[in-house]
Amino acid sequence: MASLFRKLKSNKAGLSLIELLIAVVILAIVAAPLLHAFVTSANMLSGSRKYGEATIAAQNVQEVVETSSVAAVVEGAASVQNLLGASVTKLSDSSCSIAGLTSGSRSYDALVTYDAGTPTNAAEIVQYSSMDAAFAQAFTEEENPDNLALANFTAMNAAASDITGSRSIEIRMTRDSDNPELVYIKVVYDYVFNYKQPEYDSDGIPTGNIVAGAPYSYTTEYALFPHGTPYADDADNPLSVYIMYFPYYGSSRETISIRNTDNITAKIFLVKQWALTFDGSDYEKLSSAQLTAKESTHITDINQYQSPAYTEGCSLYTNAGQNLTDGSSTTLSYRIFKGSLWYTSAANTLTGELASKKAVDRFYKVTIDIYPSSAGLTGSPVYTLETTKLK
Repeated sequence: MASLFRKLKSNKAGLSLIELLIAVVILAIVAAPLLHAFVTSANMLSGSRKYGEATIAAQNVQEVVETSSVAAVVEGAASVQNLLGASVTKLSDSSCSIAGLTSGSRSYDALVTYDAGTPTNAAEIVQYSSMDAAFAQAFTEEENPDNLALANFTAMNAAASDITGSRSIEIRMTRDSDNPELVYIKVVYDYVFNYKQPEYDSDGIPTGNIVAGAPYSYTTEYALFPHGTPYADDADNPLSVYIMYFPYYGSSRETISIRNTDNITAKIFLVKQWALTFDGSDYEKLSSAQLTAKESTHITDINQYQSPAYTEGCSLYTNAGQNLTDGSSTTLSYRIFKGSLWYTSAANTLTGELASKKAVDRFYKVTIDIYPSSAGLTGSPVYTLETTKLK
C-alpha cells in the first residue's frame, strides 16, 4: 500500500484499473464488518424497544388482574375494559383474550389464563355464614322450658312420685302455602312425664297402694320468624339457622328432629351448651366432674326429614356428639329420612366442628402472553409474564 502511494507521487499517470480494484476490495473488507455492526445494532435496538413495549403491555394487564376479580377480567367487565383501553373476549371460565393493547408505538393482543390447580386450593377453609335465624334456650328458672314443663306438671300432679321425664326438640322449617319464598322456622320442645301416684277408693280415700299415672305431656314452641322471612333458594348462599340448647339430663336419651319436608336449602348449626345449675342465688356451670358423669351416659338421636326428591337438604354442624368437658365422643345417632321410611345413617359426616368448611379456588397462577396484534394469538408470544392472584 505504501509503494502504491509512492508511485502516485512519482507517476503523474495515476492508478491502473487493477490497482483501483485492489483498493476497492480492501475498503470493502474493512467496511463490511462495520456495516454489519450498524445493521445488527439497529435490529437489536428495534427488538429491544419491541420487547420493552411488550413488557409494559404485560405489566399493565398484570395491574388490572391484581385489582380486579377473576370473573370481572374473564367476563370482560366494562371497568376492566376501561382500565385496559382494549376489548376483552371470554374464551372459557378461566381464560380470556384482550385485543388492542397499546404500548409505546405498537399495538398488542394478550391471552390471560388463570390456573387454580394449586395445592393451596385443595385445603378446606371456614366459610362465612350469616346468622339468618337464631334461638338460644333460656336458662333462668322463669324462662327455661325444662323448668316450665316440670313446674306445670307438678302443679297438675302435686301427689306424684317417682317422676321420670323425657324431652324431644323439633326444628320445623316450612314455606308459606301462598308464597313459597316466605319461610317459617319454629323450635318445639315436647316433654313426657311418667310418674306414680296414690290409689284412691271410690270415696276418695287413699288405699295405700301406688300405681302408675297416665303419661303427662307438655309442649312449648318458639317462632323464630312469626311473620315469615323472605328467602329464595340459593345453594351458594343457604339459609343459616343457629340453635343453642342445653342437654336434657332428666333422661338418658333425647331426640332432636329437623323437619324440612318443604326442601329449604339451609345450614343448621346445632350447638350443645354447658349445663347450668342454680345455687339459690345465682346460676353457675356444672363442675367438670358433674358434667362428665352426665355426658358419659347421655345419648342423642338426630333425625332429619326431607322429601325423597330433595338432593341438597340441610347441612348439619353440631357438637352434640362431643363431651363438653374433654372433647371425647359421646353416643350420637344421625339419620337422614327421605320420605317416611327410607333413611341413611350420616353420623360419620359430623366432625363436631361448629363451622362449615369448603375447598375454594382462592389462589391462582396467572399467565399473560403478549402477541403482536396481527398474529391472532398464534405462534410464540413476544413476552410472557407469570404472576399470582389471591381471590
